[in-house]
Amino acid sequence: MRIALRTALLVAIAAIGTSLARGQCGVPSASAVWSVATSRDGMRVYADGVPNGGGSYFDCFYRSDDAGRTWSSTLLGEVAWILSIDVDPRDADDVWVASQQPTACADPCFPPPPGGLYHSTDGGATWARNQSFLYARSILRDPVNPDMLFLSDYTGSFKSGDSGVTWNPIALLQGGAVLSSDPLAPNALFAATGQDLFRSTDSGESWSGSLLGGYGGPYPFTRVVAVSSDLFVGTYSGVYRSSDAGDHWDLSGHLGDEIVDLFVADGVLFSTGFWPGGPASGGMLSRSDDRGVSWSLVRRSPEFPSFLAWSAPTSSLIVGTFTEGVRLLPIEDTVISFDFPVRPAPAPVSGR
Repeated sequence: MRIALRTALLVAIAAIGTSLARGQCGVPSASAVWSVATSRDGMRVYADGVPNGGGSYFDCFYRSDDAGRTWSSTLLGEVAWILSIDVDPRDADDVWVASQQPTACADPCFPPPPGGLYHSTDGGATWARNQSFLYARSILRDPVNPDMLFLSDYTGSFKSGDSGVTWNPIALLQGGAVLSSDPLAPNALFAATGQDLFRSTDSGESWSGSLLGGYGGPYPFTRVVAVSSDLFVGTYSGVYRSSDAGDHWDLSGHLGDEIVDLFVADGVLFSTGFWPGGPASGGMLSRSDDRGVSWSLVRRSPEFPSFLAWSAPTSSLIVGTFTEGVRLLPIEDTVISFDFPVRPAPAPVSGR
């Protein structure tokens, strides 16, 4: 789902910005950003970016050492689609990048740029590539044991107990999932596959589902986040909420189509996505202060707000966009009283 969305968006914005040849990464001020991650203290920020006009199949990789105020390109160079970034909470220089190699592509990307699982221990100065995972989709670190990593590749899902030295397959039935830790339960994971939502309570050894009804359902494909005791996941048809640890889900009062990301900052639930009608209708950033009951529109913009992180040193939301790189949005600037109408919520969906 997210791959198709990415391709459609990059085609839609191809004419925006100046042309940039392959190998010219520059800075991410005019890039399509698909992943953002921060160090524990928020000073180091990493982001990927597709330079506008440079083709839809290769990414550059950037870092900021001042909480997102200024940026430089790293020496990762030109790789395939970067879909996930993980930063070791103990060491901001230790970063993992999941990159998915296109199955086929035409000019200007031929031959296809290399995908794989990339690892740097020096903040991006040098990189090691694991070529066993050419279609890496999501990399996740266990919040309790930082030496345990989880990886979703389009060929399957894997776990490492030794900081990525060795990897073993786990029992998730579908590859290409967005992995997230259960914010309410240690050792529990969620996997949003684009077709359904699955949960593991034993660090990925076994999985239960389908929590959102399988094919024909709302198609979840964001990370799972929590506000207080409620869980949230973004889908193709809005934001779904669970108030019973994920057993049952119902559509919150959110209207937007194709939710791209969810994030909780300063106790507020934020979402990015598209105005009803999809990418052609423009992107939007919205917030909920009452655990998803109601939503306010923060910004509707052709910039297409994409993926979110938090800059603690600047008290700002880090907003990736699909056309204008990375932006810092002070938290006080997200309080805009512009409510938009919502659809009636359908009946709750029960896991089985």
